[in-house]
Amino acid sequence: MQRFDIKFSGGGLSTLADVDVRVLARRCKDTLHDVLIRGVLDVFEAEGIPAWPPLAELTIVQRRWLGFSEGPILQRTGELLRSLTEPSHRHHIFEVKMGKTRAQIIVGTDMEKAWELGHGDPEANLPPRPMFPSDRIIHPELEGTINDAGHAL
Repeated sequence: MQRFDIKFSGGGLSTLADVDVRVLARRCKDTLHDVLIRGVLDVFEAEGIPAWPPLAELTIVQRRWLGFSEGPILQRTGELLRSLTEPSHRHHIFEVKMGKTRAQIIVGTDMEKAWELGHGDPEANLPPRPMFPSDRIIHPELEGTINDAGHAL
């Protein structure tokens, strides 16, 4: 499984201290989902932000033997990317979990190999290739979305 969690809690949203985080999460969940999907698409299009390590020569040979092209990385069939970005895909995860004072939005995939591909496996000589944008890239847009929704309440 590969996923990106957005957690809301009253203490973490200082400018929105009087807002019910559960209402806020429900109100902006679709927009946050879209922001994360755009981020994943950007990461895959750039083949990593920062750039993923190149494919091993053996991987390139395997791809050719199986009838696939050399690239792009992590997109041999496109199934992984679709599972991360298409809400109708059978492996796509989009959940909103609510507590009394917290909310959590989860976006990702439950494809079996996703975790290994994203985090790497040193024993298999597989380098990590993070599929989600880094917090420093995605955080400002997420924060803006959350603040806009909170101030509209």
